Amino acid sequence: MSVSIGHDRRDLLGAVTKHGAVLLVTLSALVPLYFMISTSFKTEVQYAQSQLTPPLSPTLLNYEQILGNPMFLTWIRNSFVLTVVSVTVGIAISSLAAYALACMDFAGRHLAFIAFVAMLGAPAVTIAIPLFRVMVETKLINTLPGAVIAYVGLMIPYTTYFLTGFFRRLPVSLFEAAQLDGASHLTIFRKIALPLSRPGVITLAIVNTLWVWNELLIAIIFLQRNEMRTLMTGLTLFQGEFSSNIPAIMAGLTIAALPMFVLYISGVRYFLSGFMAGSDK
Repeated sequence: MSVSIGHDRRDLLGAVTKHGAVLLVTLSALVPLYFMISTSFKTEVQYAQSQLTPPLSPTLLNYEQILGNPMFLTWIRNSFVLTVVSVTVGIAISSLAAYALACMDFAGRHLAFIAFVAMLGAPAVTIAIPLFRVMVETKLINTLPGAVIAYVGLMIPYTTYFLTGFFRRLPVSLFEAAQLDGASHLTIFRKIALPLSRPGVITLAIVNTLWVWNELLIAIIFLQRNEMRTLMTGLTLFQGEFSSNIPAIMAGLTIAALPMFVLYISGVRYFLSGFMAGSDK
């Protein structure tokens, strides 16, 4: 009996410790979010009086000030176009490459996969200077197509690597049966491989969208004109313009975070199922 009670106490202590750690991590992640949103509804006087208390008299003045700047709307449009086009092109190319690496037999397939794995270790900063010189020569600096090429090029290696793993876990018998029925590889890719790997594809689309939307290095280097900036790089200018107006800066950051929050909430079930599929196999 005493042994059983001892085990129960240890189990209870372990459960409390685990839940306490999870709660602590969750609170530490929510505090910056709370600070950003609550501060965005304060005036400068209210913020100076108390930085952490909720706004007693919420105001939309900061949002009106930020949205009233015509460049802010231009930066939102640039970010939206750049993110949608980059992610769409990157996912399309990567999914085709992953299918070829996982489901087709051709000379050099293993070397090609090793090359994709090797490119995972190349940080963006190492290719920034040579890529910048290429963009200058091709007159793609300060253009959205130039930034799209840069993002897609950086996106393809790890997206292809992870999608290859998803395609390899699909039942081979399905592909063999389709080939016996006369289906081409393109038909098998569109009607079998891609639909069955939808959780993985959507997961990577969400991850890539979050990355492109929040990325700074490529945007700062290749989009230098004010009217070509993305939202995140434009907010760095706002931090200089409104250096003493913290509530206005928080309002801009809240607007920037809102689309990604909506995206994550709408795709969270695919996001979780995609990671669970990767961890199970």
